[in-house]
Amino acid sequence: MSEQMDSVRQSIRDFVMEAAQNKKVLSVTDEESLVANGVMDSLEFFRLVGFLEDNLSIIVEDREVKVENFQSIDAIVSYVARKLAPVAEMEQQLA
Repeated sequence: MSEQMDSVRQSIRDFVMEAAQNKKVLSVTDEESLVANGVMDSLEFFRLVGFLEDNLSIIVEDREVKVENFQSIDAIVSYVARKLAPVAEMEQQLA
């Protein structure tokens, strides 16, 4: 995994852990369902989307709002990687 994606994973993990602590959830693994463990509800989901758009310069399209994209830290990181891939490719072509 690239340094950029390591940083992305850590920022997502930090966001999720803050949400977890607010809900009295003590630990969350990267594979664990954020809905099943009580960390992610509709309000937290909208906060997460805002966080991703503001901090990672991506746009979450309505059609991309699917459980499989946001069910765990791993799923969120994979989703962000797919969103950032075209940008990285374009930057390489321009360099």
